[in-house]
Amino acid sequence: MKKMLLALLLAPALLSAQGRAPDFSKPVWTSPIEFTELYWVRELSDGRLIVPDPGEGAIRLVGADGRLLGTIGRRGGGPQEFQIPLHPLALPGDSTLINDRDQQRFLLIGPDGKPVRTIPWPTLPLGGDGLRDQVRSDGRGNLYFPRSSFQPDQVNTPILRWNVSSGRIDSVQVVGMAKRVRSKTTIDGHEAYSTRVVPYDEGDVWGVAPNGAVAVVRPREYLLEWRAMDGAIHRGTPIPYDGVPVTPAERTERFGPGVDLPIPATKPAVTPLGITISPANEIWVSRYKAPGDSGSRWDVLDKEGRLLRSLTLPGRRRVVGFGRSLIYVVRYDEDDVQHLEAYR
Repeated sequence: MKKMLLALLLAPALLSAQGRAPDFSKPVWTSPIEFTELYWVRELSDGRLIVPDPGEGAIRLVGADGRLLGTIGRRGGGPQEFQIPLHPLALPGDSTLINDRDQQRFLLIGPDGKPVRTIPWPTLPLGGDGLRDQVRSDGRGNLYFPRSSFQPDQVNTPILRWNVSSGRIDSVQVVGMAKRVRSKTTIDGHEAYSTRVVPYDEGDVWGVAPNGAVAVVRPREYLLEWRAMDGAIHRGTPIPYDGVPVTPAERTERFGPGVDLPIPATKPAVTPLGITISPANEIWVSRYKAPGDSGSRWDVLDKEGRLLRSLTLPGRRRVVGFGRSLIYVVRYDEDDVQHLEAYR
């Protein structure tokens, strides 16, 4: 009865935050904390946030109102320490894993916001280094990551699912990898070769829903594939879009005048930031914008791959996570200092 009552009380908040376009005109709160690199946040059941900042080498515990409650752990190689804290990964019961790429392990944080112990990365069958790249969780004790993050001749890679408790690893989906070529760079008349990712051809973007479903967006086709928990694949229809041209200035500014890469003439529909999935299974996709456009563009899709709405976040802002009733956004100021905001 208590669980049913709690669900009824939470339902209006969930609907207001996830079932309609949020109001980005004014934040519910802006944290006074300044961040250097803020990519993802993890909301606990009482509204507190675990916020890794790899640029500062710190993990912060933030209150439900944005205030700093303290820092978690410290840098080092000890059993409750970390080097570079990356993704905050939800486990059941308000426990959290922090991916520590430099030491190839996770730091386990308890519900009280204190470090408990470290957990080594799993040994992957047939090798693989995808834990250095994108890692996601479903909050049910499973982590998801690509097998490989950089293999020059590889076109596709499986998304692996690792159950932290049992150690079981299986494959749940296949995604297209970024295109890589052997490129030539000419500097002061001297030629040098290296394997590089082709800009604007970064491969599929993907994310994991709270129920364990995996969503994959194919950037050039701009369509969604949704793998349900029972393994069924639901493939949406392509969403029409106008490709944003890659300007000569962008090629020169980003890659230098002497870099020889087969850069496409237009950008794909979505950026390589990945996708973020709300508790209501809405898929938030970061879109490329034309040079000179203000704000950041986002599309919101349903799990059938249909476009629900498009919206623009004012200024330099990016979605970094969802809570039960709030959407968390990072804002960059004129000095590139990052600020955490909450919207409803």
